[in-house]
Amino acid sequence: MFKHKTTNTITQTATLKQTTVNTQRHNTMTLLESTYRQLHNAGLVHCAEAFSSTYLNKSKNWYAYQKHTRRDYSIDAAVQCLRSIRDQQQTLELTQAQRHALSTAELDLLAHLNAQHCVADVC
Repeated sequence: MFKHKTTNTITQTATLKQTTVNTQRHNTMTLLESTYRQLHNAGLVHCAEAFSSTYLNKSKNWYAYQKHTRRDYSIDAAVQCLRSIRDQQQTLELTQAQRHALSTAELDLLAHLNAQHCVADVC
């Protein structure tokens, strides 16, 4: 009897831990999602399809697929996004909030590339 209760308790604990991990995984945002939201909230991109094609130079559904599968940037996509952001920063008609969003996204991408892929900078 004692052995059965212990096994049930261990099983329940393992199930609870897995549920917590799954919940945390669904509640955390990838850098890709964070970048899109920053640019969207600043009015720099109007939809996910435009973000995929304009900033990432990918097909219009690329962002949606990455988000659905909980994947973050590929190296190529991160580099392309960084280049697009830097190009956009040269635009004179940006508001202060838009400039801030671009600057924040740029720094986040550089930190990601450095930490995950040992890329110091992108030309």
